[in-house]
Amino acid sequence: MSAFGIVQHALAATPYDEVLSAFKSVQTEHKELDDLLARPDGTALLADGRAASLLRQAQNPLELFRRAVELKNDGYFFGAKPEQFDPKTPPPSYGEHMRLFKLLLLDAKVASLRKQRPSAERDLLAVMGFLIQASEQKFGALYSGIVVQLCLQKGSIMLARSIQGSAPSDLYLKESSRRLNRLAENQDLMEAAYVEEGENSKGLTRHSLSPN
Repeated sequence: MSAFGIVQHALAATPYDEVLSAFKSVQTEHKELDDLLARPDGTALLADGRAASLLRQAQNPLELFRRAVELKNDGYFFGAKPEQFDPKTPPPSYGEHMRLFKLLLLDAKVASLRKQRPSAERDLLAVMGFLIQASEQKFGALYSGIVVQLCLQKGSIMLARSIQGSAPSDLYLKESSRRLNRLAENQDLMEAAYVEEGENSKGLTRHSLSPN
């Protein structure tokens, strides 16, 4: 179980397979990443050897992650479509994705402290890309919606500061606005998916009680 209380299950083949395979070599837990992200901005974080070591180790999987989040989710990136609806089917697994998400936030935070704005902006656009993908998930939509909200809680302050802070690039402002609007639209659509999942579950329950 992840630090967010989210049960992790094995995934079928997805566009993230290469990312997750590369990430296996990075040894870190949710709590460690949470602690690093909670450190106050300043020289202490920049001088933290563990943060620097983690980001060096994660350089390749983070680059693969940045590329993967640009793909459009067909609705089944994080969990394959079941042949038949069954409420016992494990929900999509996001445990490793969320560790990568936190590392991406940490990379953005360090880049921002080092005044490396293009790198920070690239990371934060990738953060938004992941949120959009999760909000496009059709199988396990309710579960995915919870993941989106948890990730937003983790990254909202940094995203807000990136827009309101000193001299964000015009390209970043334009693209972040587009992505956040898309995320908002997707979240509205997710409500319909929640209802559909609920109706499927109720229908299956009625059928099991009255199979004939």
